[in-house]
Amino acid sequence: MRESLVRRGRMISPIIVVLSLLAWEDAPALNAQAHNVLGIASLQGDYAVVNHYGSSLALGIGTVQFDGAGKLNGTLLLNRPTSTGARELVALTSAGTYTVNPDGTGIIFLAVTLPDGTIKTATEDFVVTRTELIRGILVATEIIDEQREPSLVLGNGVFVTQDYTRRGEESAD
Repeated sequence: MRESLVRRGRMISPIIVVLSLLAWEDAPALNAQAHNVLGIASLQGDYAVVNHYGSSLALGIGTVQFDGAGKLNGTLLLNRPTSTGARELVALTSAGTYTVNPDGTGIIFLAVTLPDGTIKTATEDFVVTRTELIRGILVATEIIDEQREPSLVLGNGVFVTQDYTRRGEESAD
C-alpha cells in the first residue's frame, strides 16, 4: 500500500508542476484583462475641453481637472453672439462630480457659475473614445459627451457637445 502511495505521489508532482507553469504563463494575460476595465480612476489629470454649441453658433475652450476620485473643476472661455450680431467672450467656471462605467460610458454632473454669479446645473452623458495605460491604470485620453439640457448660456434649445483631450503626461507603461 505504501509503495502504491509513493508511486501516486510521484505521478501527482509532475502534474502539479505542469499546471502551475500553465497558470503562471496565463497570469500576465489575466492581469492585462483586469487593466482593460474603466472606472472612476480612469478620468484623472488635466484635460483640454472644446464646447460646441448648435451648428457653429458658439464655441467654448477651456480646461477641466478630473481628480480620479469622482470630482472635477474647470474653466471655460465662451465666444458667443450678442443680440446685435457682434461676438462677446464670456468666462465660466464649473465644479462637479462624475461616474465611469466599466464599458467607458459615464455621467458628469456640473454646477456652472456664470459671470453674474448665477449657478446653473447640467448633466452630460459621455463615452471614452481613447485610452492609455498609465502607471498601471487605464486612463481616458479622449472623451466625447452630450449635454442633456439646452445651453445654459445661450438658451433657445441650443444643443451642446464637448470634446475632452487629456494633456501632459505620456504613458509610462
